[in-house]
This record gives sequence, C-alpha cells and structure tokens, in this order.
Amino acid sequence: MAEVTIEVPEGLLKRLHHLQSQSDDLKAQIARGPLQIAAAQAVVDKSAARVAEVKAIKKAALLHANQKQAHLKDRENKIVDLEGKLNMAASNKEFALLKEQIAADKKANEVLSDEIFEALEQIDLYDKDVVAAEAELAEHEAQKVNRENSIRERLAVVQTDFDDTRVKLVAEEAKLPAEVRQLYNRLVEALGAAAMAGTEGNSCGGCNQLLRTQMVDHLQIGRLVQCPTCHALLYASPR
Repeated sequence: MAEVTIEVPEGLLKRLHHLQSQSDDLKAQIARGPLQIAAAQAVVDKSAARVAEVKAIKKAALLHANQKQAHLKDRENKIVDLEGKLNMAASNKEFALLKEQIAADKKANEVLSDEIFEALEQIDLYDKDVVAAEAELAEHEAQKVNRENSIRERLAVVQTDFDDTRVKLVAEEAKLPAEVRQLYNRLVEALGAAAMAGTEGNSCGGCNQLLRTQMVDHLQIGRLVQCPTCHALLYASPR
C-alpha cells in the first residue's frame, strides 16, 4: 500500500516517532543491564577458576613431594638394615657386596633428596601463585559488586524514564485515527521506531526511497502516507 487517504493530526507521527525511538533506546538499555552484570560475573568466574587451577597444581605438587619423601624414608631405612647386615656378613665377598649396595643407595638418596628440595622450592612458587590468584579474585569480586551497584542504580533511572516515555507514548497513540490504529500497531510491533520516518527532501528518511510527487503533496496536506519500500508511516520534515 503506497498511501492511505486518512488525515493525521499535524505533528502526531513526528512526536510518536520521537517517543518510540526513546522507548526503543531505553528498552535496549534495560535489556543490556543483565548482560553487563553477567559479564562482570564472568570475570569473577574466570578468576575463581584460576584460583582452583593453581590450588590443584600446588596440591598435586605437594602430593608428589610427599611421595618422594616417603620413598626417601624407605630407602634410608633400607640402608640402616644393610648396615646392620655388615657385621653379620658370612664372607668378605658378601661384605663387599653390601658395601657397594649401601654406597649405591646413598648416592641414589642424594639424587632423591635434591629432587625433593627442588619440589619444595616449586611448591613455594605455587604458594605465591595461589596468593596472587586469590588477590586477583578478591579484586574482581569487589569490582563486580561496584559494577552491579552502578548498573542497578542506572537501570532504576532508565526504568523510570522508560515508564514515563511509555505513558506519553500511549497518550499520543490515543490521538491516532481509529482507521490507522491497526496498521500502526502492526508496524510498530514489527519495526519499532522504524515504523515511522520523516522525509528528507522528497525521499523517505528511513530508506531513502524517492517518493512520488503525489505522495509528497499528500504529506504536505496532512494525509497519511506509507513508504512503498520500507513501509514506514511518513511525516513531512521541514524543508
């Protein structure tokens, strides 16, 4: 439908367009609020996951170190047993073999002791990683609380503005001729503020479609005109 021969109160569509644009913008801001809060929570969740990760790494390293220490203790006990057997050696050959075994075990224990020392040093570094990760988590949690409070405060203001705008919009919509109300409602539901557009010269301000002369003339005398391309309800902008 290119045009409808219905007269619309002067300036009504322009006011409706302005109010609907405000309503759409405020509604979008309200919708972004939960997403922004979720984004702040995601940062905290990531930090919490990092804390859990470094704690798990430290726990595994500590378990490994404890296992090495238990192994070292077993080997030291074995050396004590071997040394006790020296006095009971039945021959010089057995004595020599025991001495060799004790020497080899002591050498292996020295290596194991070094490994345990290095493991404990690494655990100290993991301790620092845990402290740093927990500090970062605490910082992000505090930032999240501040961010949420700021967002909720702003949303309260935006919600009030949105409610006020909707009241004004409903009041203006009540001035629409009954013949065009159904068309208007359908377009607004589908297009939001894009359901209306001012003209730019002899073109639709919504899609830049060049309008026929007759349509421009009808706009000038207050008749309802619908853009043949984007279907917006048009109003004449000042030339």
